[in-house]
Amino acid sequence: MAKNWRVVRGERLRHVNCLVVLISALGRRFFAFGRETDFMDMDARGRLWWNQRWNDKRLYLHGPGTILRRGFTHGGTLRELVLALREYVLSGKQLWHGALGPWRNHPDAEGGRWGYGEEMENIRATARVLGILAEAKG
Repeated sequence: MAKNWRVVRGERLRHVNCLVVLISALGRRFFAFGRETDFMDMDARGRLWWNQRWNDKRLYLHGPGTILRRGFTHGGTLRELVLALREYVLSGKQLWHGALGPWRNHPDAEGGRWGYGEEMENIRATARVLGILAEAKG
């Protein structure tokens, strides 16, 4: 018997929140505010929300053109990550294998744009294990 869409999305949502907790615990601690961590949740209708701890805002992740533009305080790179994580929860579409680095032509190619240094490999490995990050081809 096939799993209910809500159950499948719930599993992927748990994977996303595990990754967000890891990102908030390492490096520059993106998505963390004090002891609290941002998280994604799903309402009874199956709609996704981003809960931002810095200003206690609950940001709606659906809708044309305005997604996370008002109130999201983490910048464009992390906004795009949140949107990609939304797509993973909704459809199962994995993030491109290079979405979390390593980035070529960057002084700190391994830790990349985020300034996470060697800890970024731990984030990438965890994202692969959780099924969020696609494996590199070839």
